[in-house]
Amino acid sequence: MTTWLVLTAVLALQGPVEGDRESDMFGDASSETPPSDAPAMAPVATQGDDDRDAALFGGNATEGVPSAAPSPLPSSTTPGLMEDLESSLAIGGQLFLRMNGSFREGVSVNDGAITGPSLLDAFADVRPNERVRAYAQLRFNFDYTVLPGEKNAFGADQVPFSLQLAQAWTKFDLGQVAYITAGRQRIRWGTGRFWNPTDFINQEIRNSVDFFDQRVGVDLVKVHFPFEALGWNLYLIGLIGGIDVVKDTGIAARAEFVFGPAELALSAFVKDNAPLRLGADISAGVWLFDVKAEGVLSRGLSRRLFKGELDFEAGTLPTEVDTDGQWYFEGVLGAETQLKYTDTDTVNFGVEYFYNQAGYSSAALYPFLFFNGAYVPLYTGQHYGALYASAASPFDFKDLTLIVSTLGNLSDLSFLTRLDVQYTVLQYLTVNAFVVGHWGSIGEFKLGIDIPPLPQVPQLAQGLTLANDMVDVGLAVRMAF
Repeated sequence: MTTWLVLTAVLALQGPVEGDRESDMFGDASSETPPSDAPAMAPVATQGDDDRDAALFGGNATEGVPSAAPSPLPSSTTPGLMEDLESSLAIGGQLFLRMNGSFREGVSVNDGAITGPSLLDAFADVRPNERVRAYAQLRFNFDYTVLPGEKNAFGADQVPFSLQLAQAWTKFDLGQVAYITAGRQRIRWGTGRFWNPTDFINQEIRNSVDFFDQRVGVDLVKVHFPFEALGWNLYLIGLIGGIDVVKDTGIAARAEFVFGPAELALSAFVKDNAPLRLGADISAGVWLFDVKAEGVLSRGLSRRLFKGELDFEAGTLPTEVDTDGQWYFEGVLGAETQLKYTDTDTVNFGVEYFYNQAGYSSAALYPFLFFNGAYVPLYTGQHYGALYASAASPFDFKDLTLIVSTLGNLSDLSFLTRLDVQYTVLQYLTVNAFVVGHWGSIGEFKLGIDIPPLPQVPQLAQGLTLANDMVDVGLAVRMAF
C-alpha cells in the first residue's frame, strides 16, 4: 500500500525518437504537467492529430519510431513491397525494472520490506497507409521478490507474474470527417496533476503518484468529429468491455472548446446500473500562472461508502450507505508557474487542492475499509492538497531532472514529502531514484494499524499490527528498444 502512496518524478528529457514510442506504453508525461505557456489541448484537430490524442487519451502516437526489420517474405516479393512493409511496421518495447524499500517506525532496517514491481511492454504498430492504423501492446508484469503462494499483510494473494493485453485497436476515418478508433485503447481526461475526477471512462483510478500510469486500455469505440474552423472537438464513445447484452453498453460524450487563452471541456457518462456523471475541466493562462480546474457531479458512487463507528473489540461496525439517487461532488483546483533563476534555467512551482464530498473526515474507519475492499488511495479523504517544484537540466546538467513534492490528506492530517532524481544515461537508459518521508498524524500517508486479537474473526484471530510508515526509498531503471 505504501508504494501506492508515494509521489513520482515526471518522466521527462526523452529524445525525439523515444518520446513518441514511450507515449504508447507509459502515457505522455508532458501532457500531465505542461509548461505554463503551453496550451493543454491543441486549438485545431486534424487527421494526423496523434499528439493531441496522446494528451487526452493516454498516448497513442508513435511517429518517428525507427522501422523494425521487415518480416520474411516469399522470394517472389518485389523490393518495393518490402520497402513499403518496412516503413509501415514498427515493433519495439520498453523494460522497466525497479526495487522499492519501505521502512517503518520501530522496525529495524534489516526487517524493512522490499518489493520489485517491474514490467516489460512490447508493441507492434502497423500503418499500411496514412488513413489506416492498427496497434497492439502486451504487458508482462513481474515481481522478482514475490514467491508463488505468498500473501501480503492483509492476507491477500500476491502474484509474481501476470500477462495483460494493454492495448489492441484500429484507427481509420470516414471521409476525413469522422475519425474512428475501435478496440482496447488508453484514454485520460482532466487537467489535474494528481487528481482527475473527470477521468471517469477508466474502470480504474489513475495512480498519479506512481512512476507512470500503469492502467491498461479500455474497450471502447471512439468517434472524433473535429471542427477545424472553430478549433472545437466532439468525441462520442461507446464502452463495450464486459457486456453481453445491448443495455449494458455505456455511452460517453466529450466536447472541447477554445476561447482565447482558455480551453474548456464538457463531458458526460451514462450507463445502466452505474452512476450518472457530468463533468467539466478548464485550463487557462492567468497572468504568470497556468490555472487548471475540473469537477464532477455524480448521481450515486462507483465505490462503497460507510458511515458509523468502528470498535473491533466491542463488535461495533459501520454500516454501508445506499448512494443510489444521491448527488456527490468532486473538484480540483490547481495552478503552476515558471520562474527563471539563471539566464537559461527555470524552475516550475505548483499547487493543487482536491475536494471529495464522499471522502472520510478522519482515519478512524480505514482498517474496516481495508478488509472490505473499500479503501481507495488518494480518494479516501475529504480534503487533499499538494505542493511541488521541478527543475529540468539545472545549471546545464542536461540529462538531470529534480523534483520535490509534498502531498497531504488534510482530513486526517497525514503527509509525505518526496525528492526525485532522474538521470538519462546514453540516451536510451533512464535512472530514477527517490526518497520519501512520512510525517504528521497516523493516516493515509503515514499508515499504521493496530488491531487486537479477535478470535471471532478468522482473519484477525492473532490480531494485526502494521507499524507506521516512516521512510521509503526506490531505484528504477528503464530502457526503450
